Amino acid sequence: MIHQDEHFMSAPTIPFHGSPAPTIGVEMELQLVDQEGGGLVNVCDAILGEIPAGWGSCFKPELFQSNLEVNTGICATVAEAEQDLVEKLLLLHHLCGHHGVGLVSAGTHPFSLSADQQVTDNPRYRRLIDVLQRPARRMNIFGLHVHIGVGSGEIALGVVNRLVRYLPHLLALSASSPFWEGEDTGLASMRVKVFESLSTAGLPFYFGSWREFESIIDQLRRSHTIDTIRDVWWDIRPHPDFGTVEMRVCDPPSSLTEVLALVALVQCLVARAARQHIEGEPEVKPHAAIARENKWRAARYGLECEIIRADTLENVPARELIAEEVAALAPMAETLGCTPYLAHVEEILRAGSSSASQRRIFEENGDLHAVVATLAQRFAASLTHGEKRGARQ
Repeated sequence: MIHQDEHFMSAPTIPFHGSPAPTIGVEMELQLVDQEGGGLVNVCDAILGEIPAGWGSCFKPELFQSNLEVNTGICATVAEAEQDLVEKLLLLHHLCGHHGVGLVSAGTHPFSLSADQQVTDNPRYRRLIDVLQRPARRMNIFGLHVHIGVGSGEIALGVVNRLVRYLPHLLALSASSPFWEGEDTGLASMRVKVFESLSTAGLPFYFGSWREFESIIDQLRRSHTIDTIRDVWWDIRPHPDFGTVEMRVCDPPSSLTEVLALVALVQCLVARAARQHIEGEPEVKPHAAIARENKWRAARYGLECEIIRADTLENVPARELIAEEVAALAPMAETLGCTPYLAHVEEILRAGSSSASQRRIFEENGDLHAVVATLAQRFAASLTHGEKRGARQ
């Protein structure tokens, strides 16, 4: 009989290029919308063709031509990530203006149809459409991904295991996709429910060792479930090539200020979890059924939900639980130099998430075009604010 550990030993090695510090990388998927009509426009390649030489790797097409991804370099602090993003986003905003295009940061577009989106001419995306069929054609969604550097694969998995309990917190804060193809879905985040239709998306699994993780990834490859590890789209995952833990659960908030607040929260959570893993602190891992229910509640109600507390199994209002966590992370934020950014999480708790704001705009105007126009204005204003703040620093 082959014992489980012996089977894991036979798996090929996946090198993890670890980081000695909790460095930051941010990936923002942005909507390209017509400045007059508000609908999504398939102009990603045209805009990328105007990016100056040397900047190309920072801007990438996504599955559809109405989605453009902006990436930071490796940043030591949230302030450095802000400087990086402001510079790139201002350039993108300027180039989009030449095409009559605005930028929107939200998990779904309120009314544009998935069927109207043009697939990017790329072998990987063509394969996804061919293999996944209609579910892939529905992927007219947009995400915010935050990478935080960790020292090893074992630490990365320890962090992932520990942070499953915080996925609903981050989703509730970031929820920005209440509308889908012209209808109010009744959800705070329709995006995550669309994504969950794929077999390799959704909540991660608990792994006891890096060897076990390697074995599962190898099995997924050999069974032709995935081509590469990039096809594993869990809400949080190790990223061996970058040496990071990648947080993928978040909808994109509607302003850069809110994006940076989430980046600070993720950096603090990852850095604390890495330290706890190294020091051997006991893990508090919610059962998969509890983790699934909590994510559903965050997707359905956003910040108005109650989260089942992982340690006591009590129902606690999301705002209360998140405020408690932000307070507990204050020493870590001071160490990492991100206190002002983390403090803005409290403003999101007071004002509410983008999903709630979008509904208020629609109730006031009865027009989803007004929702898009307000989102575009808010994002553009946040770039200008970031530019002025950077100039003062």
